[in-house]
Amino acid sequence: MKNNKLTNWAHEHPVAMWAILSVAFAIIIHVLFSIPAVNEFFVPKWSAGEILAYSSTVALGLLALHQNRVFKAENDKAQLRLEKLTAKANELTTINKIIEIESNNLFHLRKALDDFSSACDPIQITTCFANSQKNATPDQAMLLAMSAMANQEKIIDDSFFALARELRTNTKTIIKMGNAFDVCMYYYYAAAKNVTCALRDKPRYECKTESDNLQKCKLVFISERERLLSHKEKMLNELIYGNLSLDEVKNMYHKEYIAKEQINDGQAKDAQPE
Repeated sequence: MKNNKLTNWAHEHPVAMWAILSVAFAIIIHVLFSIPAVNEFFVPKWSAGEILAYSSTVALGLLALHQNRVFKAENDKAQLRLEKLTAKANELTTINKIIEIESNNLFHLRKALDDFSSACDPIQITTCFANSQKNATPDQAMLLAMSAMANQEKIIDDSFFALARELRTNTKTIIKMGNAFDVCMYYYYAAAKNVTCALRDKPRYECKTESDNLQKCKLVFISERERLLSHKEKMLNELIYGNLSLDEVKNMYHKEYIAKEQINDGQAKDAQPE
């Protein structure tokens, strides 16, 4: 127990230990040179100063060697800490980049959903048809209506294709949400039928049926839209506030890439002629 205490004290106070040993060594040399030699063999050839100088040189060399080893060990530890900090910084940079990409994806997906919802809205289609006939003669009314509906049809098509592209970049979300893409398709077809009904001037009861169907599709689409955006926002919040490591983030999105490959393979197989 005493040896352990002495060893610990020596490690904690190296300068004091060095001073004690130096004084003790000097005292031993002084005592040895003060005692007469009992034999000619023990008569010193060196003086006490020379022995002390030699011993000091050897001790300083050993001390320098020890300090170099300590410095190397500390330098290795510092290098390891620096490498860990660099790796952590790179990891955070990558995660921040993923957060930026996912935030942009959510923004574009929300915009595409809003544009598509607005283009297919029954009120928008009816208003577009009605406004085209204002201040127009009976001969001009039909031509203006057909032009307005054709333009509205193009807006619906463009917004649907833009939404389809955004849904394709969010494959994982679509798979988890189930029939989100199908809901968008039904809403698109219902809107297209309403435009066709107006263009071809079908009977009122047929247009009323198509209009009612479009209204139902709109309600289903709005419900699915909110579920879809809510799920995306939840994923993004988990990415931002979940304190996830880069490996955990990769695992989170790994299934998405696999799902995309599976969908692409399925589409390629479907496209092959039998």
